[in-house]
Amino acid sequence: TQSAKDRAAISGERHKKVIQNIHRDVHSAYWRAIADDKSAGETQRFIEQARQHVRNLDEAATQKLLSKPEVHERKAPYIDVIQVLEALQNESELAKIELKSLLNLPQSATVILTSRPTEKISAFEKLLKQNPEHLETLALQNRPEMREAFLEKNISIRRTKEEIINTIPGMELFYGASRDSNQFLTHDRWQTYSLSLVQNITNLLTLPDRYLIARKNEALSAARRVTLAAA
Repeated sequence: TQSAKDRAAISGERHKKVIQNIHRDVHSAYWRAIADDKSAGETQRFIEQARQHVRNLDEAATQKLLSKPEVHERKAPYIDVIQVLEALQNESELAKIELKSLLNLPQSATVILTSRPTEKISAFEKLLKQNPEHLETLALQNRPEMREAFLEKNISIRRTKEEIINTIPGMELFYGASRDSNQFLTHDRWQTYSLSLVQNITNLLTLPDRYLIARKNEALSAARRVTLAAA
């Protein structure tokens, strides 16, 4: 019964994990979209400046002011910067697309982002003043997958006990009172009773293997919990 309760609790923790993942994805997409709004203009300005430098170098090569190898050498850093900035620009633009998808909004919708990072500064400052080890422990306790791992551990421990309990012989007690109306009998009333211990021989023979498997599953559950905490 307790294991059934734990399995129901595991389903609840998995539901919480889904909600937590959605919240995390929306939070991440939102602040990346904020960063895109803030940096889009500056990024584009840097790209235009780098392109202007490239055009200037091409013009210098056309007018024979610089040799082609020298122009190529000087252009390479600007071209690399342009590629990096364009990749960053494309990645930032995807944040709004992702945010609209998570909010189930059409891509044609106009989204106005009102929150700003400064609103979180006071909360972050309070966290930084706390003990890091306490925050780590608190973070692990608030993760549904960690709570699920502990519930799985309890279930695996019970399974080990169940294998032992299932091997204990069952006891059968029988008692019966009988009467016979035959008048020639000396004793026309008698009682019968029996006590027997019954167990399936297969359960007895397979107990060592079943117990070993249960113990290994228990150790595996503990290893998974430790690995999850480390991750």
